[in-house]
Amino acid sequence: MHAIAAHSYLQSFLINILLPRMLLEALFSVRTLVLLAVLASAYLLRTKRRPLFPVLNTKDYVSNAATLIASGLAQHQGPITLPLPNAQKIILPSSLTSWVKTNKNLDHRELVRQDFYADYPGFEGLTAMHSVFMGDFILDVIRAKLGQNDSIMPVLNASAKKAVQAHWGDSKEWHAIDWHNGTTSIIARVASSVFVGPEKCDDEEWLALVQAYVGAYFSAVGELHAYPAWSRRIVQRFLPNAVACRKYVAEARVIMNGVVEKRRKDVTEATLEGRTPPAFNDVIAWTEDAVSAARKPEAGDIQLSLAMAAFFTTSELFRQVLIDVAMHPEIVAPLRDEAAQQLETHGISVAAIYNMVLMDSVLKESQRRSAAIGML
Repeated sequence: MHAIAAHSYLQSFLINILLPRMLLEALFSVRTLVLLAVLASAYLLRTKRRPLFPVLNTKDYVSNAATLIASGLAQHQGPITLPLPNAQKIILPSSLTSWVKTNKNLDHRELVRQDFYADYPGFEGLTAMHSVFMGDFILDVIRAKLGQNDSIMPVLNASAKKAVQAHWGDSKEWHAIDWHNGTTSIIARVASSVFVGPEKCDDEEWLALVQAYVGAYFSAVGELHAYPAWSRRIVQRFLPNAVACRKYVAEARVIMNGVVEKRRKDVTEATLEGRTPPAFNDVIAWTEDAVSAARKPEAGDIQLSLAMAAFFTTSELFRQVLIDVAMHPEIVAPLRDEAAQQLETHGISVAAIYNMVLMDSVLKESQRRSAAIGML
């Protein structure tokens, strides 16, 4: 009887006294009250702007965006507003193209920073590319070094051959391939040959890391769009893909810092021994020479930024071009003839690529036909 009474008393104590007290202490702790105050203030003070232009009904936006936008522009004969989950978007008619090009008040970098959450922890890949402090330094380096650099063309060519062989083989028989992973991996390997150089361009661990980061990042961005703007910096701390991004950033920094330190050590040793220091022709070397250490982003952040810019969009275009060419087999022979002629004339060079006019037209037409509206 005493045991039963003791058990009953203990149960009553837990339910009626201890648990309520613990809950009250948690609810009314200083930290909790501050957090609640911040959340409440953010919610109450959030801005609600009235749209300047006609608002479309976006119920069918996901499945029928192109028709919705086209009909809205035709109906209103001017700018329209799309009330999307992440923000209100203003769509301008094509008649305003010249105005947009010459309007210095329109800041594309700031739009990207806002829509893709620059400066969020784990999103350093975007922050490095669109830094308010660094400007377009990464893009400027890439344009200067890639645009007219014949020395990297053999590297890209060799990497492309190796990548296609590794993922699709050279069998003339019909066989299954991993379409999405194969196309993405081919682009990743080719791009990495000039991004990270010989040390990591074929490293499976590195290639898997950067591809995983790109996938996790864009997934996290899509998930954040579903939450109210005032809550996103808090929610981002707990979303699995955002958590994964922070892990990948830390790993990328360790790996790239190791590559940079090894190169510096090799150069120092060669100089002290009177040997010619090793020279590298890749983004790591270009960015090392481009800016001072005080202004330079982490080497790992730069590589993730380049991966975001190249892997996702280029892989999508690569897949679309292959599909379009397969649907129009009559274009295959002219493309091959043009490539053979230019390579015979100019060799594997930038000039050969620039003179492949038909190839350029095919790429642009595929890009035009498949231009994504979903990123809005």
